[in-house]
Amino acid sequence: MRSVKRVLFSTLLLSVCLSYFGCTQQARTFYDPSADGAKQIDAAIEKIGGRDQLILVQVGGDWCKWCVRLNKTISEDPELLKALEEDFEWVHIYYGKENKEAMQRLNNPTGYGFPVFVMLDNLGVVLRVVPTGQFEDGDGYDKAKLLHFFQTHETPEDISEN
Repeated sequence: MRSVKRVLFSTLLLSVCLSYFGCTQQARTFYDPSADGAKQIDAAIEKIGGRDQLILVQVGGDWCKWCVRLNKTISEDPELLKALEEDFEWVHIYYGKENKEAMQRLNNPTGYGFPVFVMLDNLGVVLRVVPTGQFEDGDGYDKAKLLHFFQTHETPEDISEN
């Protein structure tokens, strides 16, 4: 009986410690509502420093289940993440009233739904807006379509137009 009490006490103590000290794993968030989107764009431009690299801004929020699914699809797949990071500086901008200046700089892409990609050149000039719905497949995203886009910058809509 004494060993059962010790096990229960130890389990309770461990649970309290993990909760109190924040040792439990939290789901990663990608969008920071307190971040200034315009400053995020400027930081990305500075980070790539004029190199021949593009900026891929993803507009959305952690309140959007499709935004969360897209982030999970990309960030948990090493092949997708590597392909994205070879050509792009990936930036997440929270869509909210706080980011009006950023939305203006991105040509107000919110009419395409969320999430939406906005591709910028190395100076921050908008090259194109890419609705992410074209990469969806069932309740998730099609890896092959995303991989093709990251490697070639062609979307499924571009291919169907040719």
